[in-house]
Amino acid sequence: MRIPLCCFLLTVGVVVCTASCIRQTSESEETSLSMEGPVPNQKDTLTRLFANSTANMYRSFFRYVIDGADIATASDPIVEHFKEHLPTADSISKPDMSGFAALIESFHEQVETRTENKPFLDLAKAYQGAKQYELAERYYTIATEQPSAGTWHFWKRGLFYEAVGKYQEAVEDYTTAINLPKGKRFLYVRARVYHKLGQYKKAADDYLAMRNKDFRLDISFAIPRGYSLQLAGQHKEAQIEFNQAVRSEELPWYLYSRAQFWNTIQKPDWAINDYNKFLEEYPDFAPSLFGRAYAYFQKENQGAMCQDVIDACKLGLETSCQVKEMACL
Repeated sequence: MRIPLCCFLLTVGVVVCTASCIRQTSESEETSLSMEGPVPNQKDTLTRLFANSTANMYRSFFRYVIDGADIATASDPIVEHFKEHLPTADSISKPDMSGFAALIESFHEQVETRTENKPFLDLAKAYQGAKQYELAERYYTIATEQPSAGTWHFWKRGLFYEAVGKYQEAVEDYTTAINLPKGKRFLYVRARVYHKLGQYKKAADDYLAMRNKDFRLDISFAIPRGYSLQLAGQHKEAQIEFNQAVRSEELPWYLYSRAQFWNTIQKPDWAINDYNKFLEEYPDFAPSLFGRAYAYFQKENQGAMCQDVIDACKLGLETSCQVKEMACL
């Protein structure tokens, strides 16, 4: 029997970070399964399936929150499930990003009074919209070369480079913007690109720099910083960030993030506790049911695992249906 496995692809990707679900197959002898539990070889397969799929959903969640639903959906079908079952991306990200967005909007209003470079930026944006990227880059560059060029112009070109996948160039422009007056607010977007480059410790450092009295966002960046530290392999430091966020306020998304982290470091009892609190508010969120099923699997609680797997499958989570077929029939 060919057993489908869902694996994840780490993208050098805005986050947080991008993820996509890839299918692979593995040969295995056909075996009858029951609620009593999987046989040893299939237990290994289930372990990989749970771990890889949960990690994929975790990355998709951060991509949804940090990149925004419209951007994330383009390359990540799992995000469609988030869009269907969760509130809008704005309602999720506002607790973390409202202060940042206000600062950007305020700065935008200030620089719009400087009209010398605006025609170049308008042309660049138009060419970018028409997918004539060479011309777009030319006019973004002309804008940055004008005597009145400042933080805004390098940020705009950095956004362009990020959009077309020139991540190193984006980092360079964001760094230039950060070092100019009022530019430190762009640490967040540079952290996003560091995720795409797989430079997670640098991303964590930028999130930390955003948490200061000037921005008054302090704990807002604890979750993305914890996630960055987790990907960098600094689990103790990541745990501190997740705990700080949850202690400040038990927001559902904080709890979901920490529950996923507990699963990653194999703390199933703590994961189940956080999933339970999250599911009180969002009982039909299939990725959380699947994550709790993974925690029950780690505890070898086959009955509870299968109940969550079956419920998540009914909600349309395909990976959960695969586990159901393998271990819960």
